[in-house]
Amino acid sequence: MVIHQALHGYNQGHLKLGCSIRLSSYDDDCMNILTDWSEYSNGTDHSYITAYPLRDSNHYVVAKSWYAWEMPRPGCVWTHSLILDIASITEEFDFRDLEHLFRRPEEGDYTYYNNPVEYHHTSHSNAKFPTITLAWLYYCLLGDRKRSLFKVEQSSAFYQELSLLLLQYVPIGMLNKVALCSGTAFARRFREGLNNIQFSIFTGESLDNVIERNQNLISSMCEGFSYICKSMQKDNSIMDKTLRIFSADIENDTTKLCAFGLLMNAFDDAVDQHRSELTFSEIVHLLATAFPSKNEGMSLKRTFCQEKISSLFDKESVVLSALVVNISDNIFDYDAIEYDQRLLSLYDNNKSELFEYLKIIVESELPNKKGLEELNQWAKRLNTADLTELLQSDRKTFNSLVQINSSILNKGPFDTI
Repeated sequence: MVIHQALHGYNQGHLKLGCSIRLSSYDDDCMNILTDWSEYSNGTDHSYITAYPLRDSNHYVVAKSWYAWEMPRPGCVWTHSLILDIASITEEFDFRDLEHLFRRPEEGDYTYYNNPVEYHHTSHSNAKFPTITLAWLYYCLLGDRKRSLFKVEQSSAFYQELSLLLLQYVPIGMLNKVALCSGTAFARRFREGLNNIQFSIFTGESLDNVIERNQNLISSMCEGFSYICKSMQKDNSIMDKTLRIFSADIENDTTKLCAFGLLMNAFDDAVDQHRSELTFSEIVHLLATAFPSKNEGMSLKRTFCQEKISSLFDKESVVLSALVVNISDNIFDYDAIEYDQRLLSLYDNNKSELFEYLKIIVESELPNKKGLEELNQWAKRLNTADLTELLQSDRKTFNSLVQINSSILNKGPFDTI
């Protein structure tokens, strides 16, 4: 992955000193403002990170600023900006790797910044921030709060590490709505409409106090949201990569993000404990509620409805019936999950489960169009031996198939029924 970059600093004013990409005048002006000194100072380390999307291109900027002590004019900074093409961000990319790419310049030598840099992934151990802190900041960043300003109470490195960790767990489709600043004196002005978190030395409230005051709100957060935040603390977590894989499904929608978290929680429970608190019917309801059309959540639906995954939650007859009972017609792509082939496999390998599937649909008050089609198909497809077996085990379902296909009664032993 290639990352573009820019350097801003003092040259008879705060200016762009080098850049490897051509941007619009609006985006250039935006970077010129946000790369200038935020008046942040904190002990011996006056560096800070600023992250924000560009309006006119599909790029996201993560920049690090250092106070330029060597300049004769007070209030100068060097700011090295890494300019990410959002479309090129893959599941292997890690925002925390950017810390190793930032380079403070030597005065007068800026040619390095005129060329893009090559990104290489390195492994990371998740920092042990309190879960409740991560949950509140994640909510502030991705929820409906436009600006959250907190008082600086830790080291510069603490807030930089925290900022990069939060960015790592932002779905791709949501990057265009979030901004961060790990160190400032006063609230900085980001583009209107952006959710942003800022840490200030002079203004804002203690993060701990804000969390304490919002305990009830945090406790009532969607469990899926909380599960993502808990994953941020696990060294072996692949939640960040999984978020990237399903970013097209999540889009820019917190309801879909919460549903994703609930699904991942259910999957991990099923794998780790060989059980899940959610039944497959509840999985289907969750998918249908969060992604109510066939074109929404396609990858998540395909993943959770495939036999390898769905079998973690229920047996095949229950799974296949749940997809056509009490569910609208235009939610699932049945071809994508090989629905018909799986029914044929039941017929060939586990006929009693096929009969159970038919029974569930017959007894349901609300089979959808696909469910009714399958009843009609199987009323015609079952041979005399199949129907005899069904009659002996479940006369009610047999009678329902007769109502659909009365010609069954003309077959062999059934003409006397």
